[in-house]
Amino acid sequence: MKRYWTTEEIEFLKSNYKTMTTKEIAKHLNRPESSVKSKARLLKLYKRNFGKTVKKVCEYCKQEFYTWPCRAKTKRFCSNKCKYQWLKERMSRIQIGKANPRYKGRFLNGSGYVVLHVEEIPPEDRDLISPMLTESNHILEHRYIMAKHLGRPLKEWEIVHHKNGNKQDNRIENLELLIRTKHPIGYEIICPVCHHKFTLDELANI
Repeated sequence: MKRYWTTEEIEFLKSNYKTMTTKEIAKHLNRPESSVKSKARLLKLYKRNFGKTVKKVCEYCKQEFYTWPCRAKTKRFCSNKCKYQWLKERMSRIQIGKANPRYKGRFLNGSGYVVLHVEEIPPEDRDLISPMLTESNHILEHRYIMAKHLGRPLKEWEIVHHKNGNKQDNRIENLELLIRTKHPIGYEIICPVCHHKFTLDELANI
């Protein structure tokens, strides 16, 4: 049966925690040492020499706590419970999509292609390109424009080539659909109309 702490026991613990050992307190209160340590943590009682530690105020519960000087600049919470509660509340206040001031609906990726967020796509086209979206709800602009032109989602093995070599020139007249298939020595690009097989050198000169 669970034995609850009385007011007298709590006061005794507060008064003697720094001067008596945990074993002595446990024996006096007729409790296990683990129970004494657990209650001391809940009451934020410490046996340390506070002359060598730094007093701080928890950013969540606003209670004072002590930490080592080397952690004074980074220690912001008195416990992991306060830290996780603070993070939980902060995440609930984060603005998603266009409401977020750091929102990037259109940007260049590392390869130089224009990337769009799904919120930048007109609502009537979102069902069309939904199979092409990444896990973060982004799509390459040139693939979106080609899919809209064809009226269907593009397959994974279909690639959209920029005729003039400018990856940011996504006008439909600058785009052409090619087919990519596995090849023993790498990849080959095949025109879906005339079935001509392009080499990498030919593509560079198109």
